[in-house]
Amino acid sequence: MQLLHKHNQFIKSINKALFSPQRLPWTIISFGILVRLVQYLYNRSLWNDEAALALNIVNHSYAELLEPLDYDQAAPVGFLFLEKLATQLFGDSEYSLRLFPFLSAIVALFLFYRLAQRCLQPFAVWIALALFSSLHIIVYYATEVKQYSSDVAIAILACLLFIDLSQSKLNYVQVIIYGILGGTLIWFSHSVVFILAGLAL
Repeated sequence: MQLLHKHNQFIKSINKALFSPQRLPWTIISFGILVRLVQYLYNRSLWNDEAALALNIVNHSYAELLEPLDYDQAAPVGFLFLEKLATQLFGDSEYSLRLFPFLSAIVALFLFYRLAQRCLQPFAVWIALALFSSLHIIVYYATEVKQYSSDVAIAILACLLFIDLSQSKLNYVQVIIYGILGGTLIWFSHSVVFILAGLAL
């Protein structure tokens, strides 16, 4: 009987530590980080498009990355430069090439949680965060040598940066700052142009 009581106490303490309303979002984010880490450490071979972009990154200089890429590839200049830097610092392995996309996917989890808090009711935040953390397509592309995961992170960041613009009157300095921010994001994501246009509308 005493053993059963201790077991129940242990279960209750685990539930409180992991699944209380305050801790649940961080449990979900931790799960999201774990599945992305497993995907990263699995280190699958580069597939066709990944290999084609990787050849451009490894074989071209920074100046050459400003020119049209070989093998019908396209990627934002900022993304290419960060990928090139990773290969120079850590070598040209799959792990190095996938490091920035992987880190972008981790950052996206925290950004998404913040955005969900701004837009949703608390119970809906948990649901949205759980879906975002575990959705297969997002997890798979979290470690792709392409700009897909950084596109997601930058899109969420753009929403966070510009979500309050409709509720505030900007002065000239703020207009310039937001213009620079939007212009900078475009260097790291092609698709963020559509996000910025939607937010502007």
